[in-house]
Amino acid sequence: MSVSIKEVMIKDIVSLPLNKTLLDAANEMNTHSIGSIVILDTFSKPIGLITPFDVIEHMLNKRDINEILLKSFEKPLIVVNENDKVTAAAIKFLKYNIHHLAVTNNNGDLVGVISTYDLAKVIVN
Repeated sequence: MSVSIKEVMIKDIVSLPLNKTLLDAANEMNTHSIGSIVILDTFSKPIGLITPFDVIEHMLNKRDINEILLKSFEKPLIVVNENDKVTAAAIKFLKYNIHHLAVTNNNGDLVGVISTYDLAKVIVN
């Protein structure tokens, strides 16, 4: 496919600082009808991604999502470049068994997110 990631990515990034809770993230995902929240460090740099799966996993393990801070989800952020083709995103989705990727520009700045849903829309259209 010759479609670039920047053509299909979501540019309106919803983020929360790492001192917010998993409940805050769940509420934001619900409010904005989105499938991921970018976690920002104290310098507003992205340090992780939260998805509904994370919320469900903690609730099933009977953990209070109002007490779990987002800083506990800090992990290396898996990214793709906005100029890459959507096949690059598909490869990473499969390689890492994930459904959301952060999208960066050539300077490494966060410029969007892409999901398997966004990729499916490209395939169908």
